Amino acid sequence: MNESIIEQLRAEMPAIFAGKTVDEYTGGAVRWRTLQNMKARGEFPQSILLRFGKKDVIQRDRFLEWLKETFG
Repeated sequence: MNESIIEQLRAEMPAIFAGKTVDEYTGGAVRWRTLQNMKARGEFPQSILLRFGKKDVIQRDRFLEWLKETFG
């Protein structure tokens, strides 16, 4: 994945954000439902997520590193 795209996402995303908003932040390129399926199959690192009550929250920097490594 292009480094400038990663940096643009880093500038637009807060440091942590609700998982369900990933669709909005990525323009639908990454879907929350897909990430949940990947998590269930062990393909999405649990370390990217924080749990707040019943909500999964994504840590931006860890997510962007994973995105870069996965879709390079």
